[in-house]
Order: sequence, then C-alpha cells, then structure tokens
Amino acid sequence: AALLCAAGSVRAAVLREASGLVQVRAAGANSWRPAGSLPLTLGEGDGVRTGFNARVRVELRGGSVLEASGNASFFIEADGAGRTSVSALFGSLRLSASAFGGRAVSLRAPTCLARVRGERAVLRLTVAGGGNAVLEVESGLAGLEDNRGSQLLVREGQRVAVDLAGLREPTQAPTPSQARRLDFLSLMRR
Repeated sequence: AALLCAAGSVRAAVLREASGLVQVRAAGANSWRPAGSLPLTLGEGDGVRTGFNARVRVELRGGSVLEASGNASFFIEADGAGRTSVSALFGSLRLSASAFGGRAVSLRAPTCLARVRGERAVLRLTVAGGGNAVLEVESGLAGLEDNRGSQLLVREGQRVAVDLAGLREPTQAPTPSQARRLDFLSLMRR
C-alpha cells in the first residue's frame, strides 16, 4: 500500500487553468470534487472532468500541454521513464507535444492509442459514445493504433475515425472554422 501511495504522489501534470465546472478525482477515490484553487498538482491515475461549456489547460511532464473543452473526462497516466499518457473517456482534447528527448506522449481512447511523433505535433482527439474516436493532426505527425493492432501514420491536415471495427481511411481535416462548427454541432447532439 505504501508503494502504491508513493507512486500516486509523483507529479505527472499540473492543472494550470480552469473555467466553468471542473472536477478532479484522485487515483483510487470514489468521488469527484471541485478543482479548487490553481495550480493543482495531478498524480498518476488522477482524473479531470469538465461540465458544459467549461475548459481546462493541463501541463504534462516534459512541457506538453493538454486542453479540454466542455463535457470531457480524462485520466493522467505516467511512468518513471518520463512517458505520459492521457486516457480520454469522452469529449474533445487537444494536445501540443514533442516526442524528442525521451518525452513520449500519447492519447488513449477506448478504441485507439495515438502517439506524438517527431519534433512538435498538435493533435485533437474527440471521443464519443461507444468509444468511437476521431483523431485530427493539426500539425506534425502522429502514430495511431487501434485495438486490433492495425497501425497508421497520420500526417498534418489529416483525420482518422476509429471505432470497434478498427481504423478508417484518413481524410482531409476541416479548417479551424469548420472544426469549431463541427464541435458545436457535436456538443448540441450530446
């Protein structure tokens, strides 16, 4: 038990900004509580969820930045080797990260795992009902793997949908204004 508590206390991320209803859950806890005063240190296994129209900004180890919009839920996973993973349950998350210097960063959804490749990458992962996910690469390069073991490199300007059947073919990602419109429509559908 002492080893488990020590592992959970390792700083994996820092919640820097929050607006609207933002709640956190410590690893192993049964209930969510308001985020409270910021900055807030998050350890491995800690969770964050946002209410309608809320936003958060989290700094991960190694200088990566994760932003989540309203109606999102995610957990921080980290290990001693400097690798950080964000496990998204639902909602839209945007990750700005670099994979150089052993700072491996990944986004996990129920149906896929996306890893940052190269010097700098900006990824947007949207997870909907049933674990269906859409990965968009705003800049850089990402490796994407589904639960069936299929892998794909996703380049800047591409988007890929993933569901229980596996990876779909990459398509052209929408422009920023189209993306905002699609986010709004998705939010209204939820």
